[in-house]
Order: sequence, then C-alpha cells, then structure tokens
Amino acid sequence: MKYTMKVIPFNQIVVGERFREDLGNIEELAASIKEKGLIQPISINSDYVLLAGGRRYTACKALGLDKVPVLIREGNDEVDAREVELMENIHRKEMGWQEKAKLIARIHSLYKEKDPNWQGKKTAQLIDQSEMNVSRALKLAAGIEVMPTLADCKTADEASKVIKQAEEEALIAELAKRQTAMLDKVPDVPVDRTGKPTAAGIDQLVRNTVKAGERDYHIGDVFAGLKGTKKDTYSFIECDPPYGVDLDVLTQREEGTGVSQRDADYQDISDKDYPGFLARLTSELYRVAKPNSWMIFWFAFKWQSEVRAHLLEAGWTIDEVPAIWSKPIGRTPRPDLLLARCYEPFYVCRKGQATIVKQGRTNCIDYSPDLAPDGTVIKDKYHPAQRPVRLMRIIMGYFLDNQVHKVLVPFAGSGATFRACYQMGFLPTGYDVNDRYKKHFLLALEQDVRQLATVNKDKE
Repeated sequence: MKYTMKVIPFNQIVVGERFREDLGNIEELAASIKEKGLIQPISINSDYVLLAGGRRYTACKALGLDKVPVLIREGNDEVDAREVELMENIHRKEMGWQEKAKLIARIHSLYKEKDPNWQGKKTAQLIDQSEMNVSRALKLAAGIEVMPTLADCKTADEASKVIKQAEEEALIAELAKRQTAMLDKVPDVPVDRTGKPTAAGIDQLVRNTVKAGERDYHIGDVFAGLKGTKKDTYSFIECDPPYGVDLDVLTQREEGTGVSQRDADYQDISDKDYPGFLARLTSELYRVAKPNSWMIFWFAFKWQSEVRAHLLEAGWTIDEVPAIWSKPIGRTPRPDLLLARCYEPFYVCRKGQATIVKQGRTNCIDYSPDLAPDGTVIKDKYHPAQRPVRLMRIIMGYFLDNQVHKVLVPFAGSGATFRACYQMGFLPTGYDVNDRYKKHFLLALEQDVRQLATVNKDKE
C-alpha cells in the first residue's frame, strides 16, 4: 500500500457516509489545532474521499482553514474505506494515566525552566485543562518518582488515594516524633499559686497520660499477652473481636463507602477457624475477669448463635436480649437490596453476682456524634471501625462506679475505650496485632488532655 503526504485545499476533501456519529468535544480540538496546528494529517483516498480523521476534518471546517495536510492512501473501494475508519477507532489507544501525568509534568517543567515564575495555572491554560487536573497530574508524576510501584495502580484515582495515605502516614509519624521530643523535655508538673496546673503543667499531664497510653496499648496477640495474666484481674472487659467476615467481598460491595482501609489492615479469621477462636477467647476472658465483673461483647449477626453458645459454655451469664448501639446514619453493602444498617449489637455478660451501677437504663443506646470536651463534634476519624469515645464512657458508666477499675480491651483498635478510661480514671490494658493506629491513638490522647484542661480552665 502506497501513501503520499501533501497539502491540499480543504474544500477538495469529499465526505461520504461515515459510521462514527459521536465526535466528542470539537471545540477543544479546534482550539488545539488553532494553537498548535494539525499535528496528525487527515487520511483520504486517491479520489480525495475522507477515510480517517472525521473529528479533525470537522474541527478544521469550524476554523475555516483554506489548506490542510493530508495523507493520501491508494485504494478506492468501500471495503478499504470502512476498514481504515474502523481500524483508526478501535485500535486507537488512550494514553495511560501514568503517561498523561508524566507528560503534563514534563511540559510544566520545560516551561518552568524558561520562566521561573511559571505556575500550574499557566500550564492548565496551555493544555486546556482545569488547574485541579494539572495539580493532580503533577502530584501523580512526583509520586511515581518517589514510589515507582505507584505506577502499578489501575487508575489515577487509586494512585491518588495511595499518595494521600502515604502523606497522612508521614504526617502522623512526624507529629509522633515531635510528641516524643516534647514529652522528653517536660519537667515535673508546675502549678500556679492556686495549685492549678500552668501551661507547663498541662504539658506534664499530657506527658503522664501519653506515657500511660504507650505502656497500656500493647502491639501483639491478645492470647500471648494474657498468658501471663493472673486470673480475677479485670473489673470490666470491652471485647470487639474480629467478626469472621469475608473482607474481600466486603471491599467489592462497599467500594466508595469508606471501609476499604479497614479491609486493607483488618486482621480477620476464616469461617473454619472462627468457632475455635470464639471458644478460646470467651474462656480466656472469663479466666482473667474478676468475680462479680462485667463484659460487653460485640458480635456480627452471622455469628450470634455461636457467640451466645460459647459465652455460656465459658461460664458467662448473659442477657438473652442483646443491647444495641443505635446511630442515625448507616450504610449497606447492597443499597439496591438491603436497608442501611443503623445499629450494632453486643451481649451484656457478667461473671458472678455483679450488679448494674446506673439502674433503669435501656438496652438501646442512641448516640451518634463523638464530642470533644468543649462540646464540638469530632469529625476526623483515624480508624475505620472507630466508635465514639463518649459512647464508651456511657456504656462503662452503666456498670462501673467511680472507683479505680482495671479494664481489659482485648482488641484495642482505635483506642477509643482507652481514651474513655483515662477520662474516667480507670486503668486500661489492651492488645492489637496491627501497629498502624497506635500513633494516631496517642496523638488523639494528647488532644483529649489538652482539650479537657482548656475546658476546665475556662470554667474556673
């Protein structure tokens, strides 16, 4: 097949029957041709009938061009013409997001070399893209240089999420580093003439509490941790175990609902191993619980009957009617088939003859926001399964008086129960095999102390 390249008068091109009807955004293409010229010639046959380049032809017509470069392809039958049109459209490959990002970044850097004052806004205008798209492309290109594995992400959105997570982790690590440096420098608690802590004294309160959090929140397996624990140790246990669910399926079904991070980090147990896990767990928790003590045990509906059976077998006395935490906003993996789930159940369990401190309370706890000590709603969650701190204070307040109690949190997670314990004057101990969230917990703990100190000072 022979080809000839030449420039011809635009009006000599003949447009016959075309099968592509959706030509897309012709205005953008016309603007590009006007600024940069027709980079890819229009394809025609020896009779000047249009073969390929319908969008380019339409854009050039809109611009009123007198002459255009063309590629003349020999072959005049309709079969040949249709093959060319089809091949151009089905074999045209869009640039990958990685290639686009790198190309935009390269164009930006080249103009930056010429003009040190060149900004992303100008690049956006140059390539007719939004500033947001250009900014994201520059961040993606920079991210690929730092993390080459980022290029393995299927989409730009996926890569952006990876970058955001890495940035958040870097920020948390830096804040934790500053926290440690600050705590090491703080002296004994200074007080003013009235005996109230000064600003330096508040720093020392932070130091004491954070050091307690560092000591009490253990990274490791709960069974290994409890192995050396004497029996009859804890007055209260808050147990939120792995739920024995298929997290891969959950990820697919709940994509975009905010649970993907839990899926990535959550340590769960297979269906086959879950009954044995429950038997071992409920028995070990009963062993370390004090006589006349309480436990709340969260569970997935899938395992309710097994959870109940193993709790009873281990020796726990349970309220046969589970309590629930009710919340106004819920979610569902299948909104087309299922109603949004707006509550979570837990069994109230006791060992011996324990009695409820705050009697007359209902087994439905209706609570939604997590409030800071100053009454504002806390919006930032650092753990995907994070429960409100005040919710845990409410629950523990039903069963525990104002004495100093030892509280066990077998699966520490976000540390919300720890934070509630420190606020109530209790002594928590807990375990988690995932070390991802401990730094987040310690930073939140520092914020708790500072907010409480500020609120108390304002009230004086």
